[in-house]
Amino acid sequence: MDLEKWTVLLRALDTGSLTAAAEALDYTPSGASRAVASLEEELGVPLLARLHRGVAPTRECQALLPIAREIVHLAGLLQQRSDELRGLVSGSLSVGTAYHHYYPWLSRMIAGFTRRYPGVTVNLLEGTSSELCQAVRERRADLCIASRREGPFCWTPIHEGPLVVLLPENHPLAEGDCVPINALRTEPFIELNPGLETDNSRFFAKYDLHPNTRFTTSDPMAVRSIVSAGLGISLINDLQAGTEKNGIRILPTDPEELISICLVTPLAPSPAARRFLDFAQAHLGELT
Repeated sequence: MDLEKWTVLLRALDTGSLTAAAEALDYTPSGASRAVASLEEELGVPLLARLHRGVAPTRECQALLPIAREIVHLAGLLQQRSDELRGLVSGSLSVGTAYHHYYPWLSRMIAGFTRRYPGVTVNLLEGTSSELCQAVRERRADLCIASRREGPFCWTPIHEGPLVVLLPENHPLAEGDCVPINALRTEPFIELNPGLETDNSRFFAKYDLHPNTRFTTSDPMAVRSIVSAGLGISLINDLQAGTEKNGIRILPTDPEELISICLVTPLAPSPAARRFLDFAQAHLGELT
């Protein structure tokens, strides 16, 4: 197995682009394309579907991906451990957060860690909690900040808070201390990250709720703007809700739904990932 070719293929799938994979791995775009084409020729099956906006795995590629990811991961692990025997710390890490609130802290952790261990490169990921936990499961990520999800992960709790409802300050429900969840069935609703598994979608499934969705967005700040304009109500994590009111009332749901946010790592992290986790845990007191 040519690990370099598989590395190009996996990076292309993870970034959705051969060009992005080439930039990340110091290839030319044509060189990255040739590496994948050579791999397809060796295996005798197509691996990448070239789409208008990037690339996607073929059915044959999807069948091979779990094994390929495991082999590439083990090869990197072998290199890291052999470097350790020579007194070196090397490797590549992918870390991410589902919450913009933690970007400043995570950026400080990356900066401090790479100063201490310059032989380790760090790639920053973004996505929902479910997407990032799936990335950890598939060994595409080494550490993420995300809400708890089912799966073989190690969890380091860093925050527990409620899902909250954002309402215009002059809304009749804004006069109470909480919002009955049945109100989400009838009130005009602004949906965050539609079509994705999120804390909201899991909450809706738990209570068999079907919100009266009128607007959709992937930006929490847009949610606040739409609510403050009086166009509807929304549901959001307390960290994303913010503290500035600006015409908005923030109330918990009834019944209350608590969300546990954690550092998420694999059960068996690589040496570099273990060092990064230790470094991050030593600075948990800096989280706000």
